[in-house]
Amino acid sequence: MISTKAQSLKGRTILIAPNTTRPDDLSAQLERLGARVIICPRPEISGPEIYAPVDEVIENLYGYDWLIFAGVPLRGLNILIPRAAISRDRLPNLLEEAGARVDVVAAYRTVTAERQELPRISTLLAGGGVDCVVFPNASGVYDFAQVLDVHDLFDLLSNVAVACADEATSSAAVEFGLKCGIGFDSQSGALGEAIAVNLFR
Repeated sequence: MISTKAQSLKGRTILIAPNTTRPDDLSAQLERLGARVIICPRPEISGPEIYAPVDEVIENLYGYDWLIFAGVPLRGLNILIPRAAISRDRLPNLLEEAGARVDVVAAYRTVTAERQELPRISTLLAGGGVDCVVFPNASGVYDFAQVLDVHDLFDLLSNVAVACADEATSSAAVEFGLKCGIGFDSQSGALGEAIAVNLFR
């Protein structure tokens, strides 16, 4: 139950990043506090825009020691990583630091079935129409970047409060250039109050 002491979110717009679970409870909580809630659509997997790089590496698989979708770095090996067009560079960087030669190819891209929402969300973000973006889990940060087709979220969200569900989500946000300014205990269900309190400091 939401405390009557919580300050109202009336007139505030909260964008909920893609979530692996239905955000109905969170959305309802924020709406009860008066917020206008927008839910960012989830990405879906689609083929790459250009197949030539994928076809080329498939034809030359004999030149690689490993084909990695996830794994442990080994020194002196040739490694191919097929991945999404927008992806974090953490794994390739770690592999290269360990002495491996790494080739990364965009094997697929993510799209959204709800394309009509994306221009609206982009316009709201660019025009200052969003007060807070909520990342319910770590994959939501990644999915948000995928859907909006950006590698670094800092510029896009530089004037927007960022709420993260937990430490893992906050760490994922850092990887995309963000700092989580609003944290909460996901077990307590107090996210709406945390956002309200932080937006009215």
